[in-house]
Amino acid sequence: MGGLSALAELLVAYLIICSDFVNTLITFPKPIVAAVNGPAVGLGMAILALCDVVYASDKASFSCLYTRLRQTPEACASYTLPKILGSAMVRRFFYRMVYDDVVLCLNS
Repeated sequence: MGGLSALAELLVAYLIICSDFVNTLITFPKPIVAAVNGPAVGLGMAILALCDVVYASDKASFSCLYTRLRQTPEACASYTLPKILGSAMVRRFFYRMVYDDVVLCLNS
């Protein structure tokens, strides 16, 4: 049972670090600019919605594997992405889990 409590402590530490990181992005007083030049997966994709400006190259791809891993979206993604992309597109993106799905939706 000692291993379980150590794992729980690591999980709590991760949650605190992630929460502090997201809160810092939300409250940062200067514009946050992100550039994507390859795969943005999971947290890397979720935090893009917290940025003020995002540049994506033609090599950029976006993926959220939350539902495949039986997790809920992190970094406020379940709140911020529907506000930016719309509920229907986000449901399609979260549940289909296909690379470039957001790009395909935006281009159609």
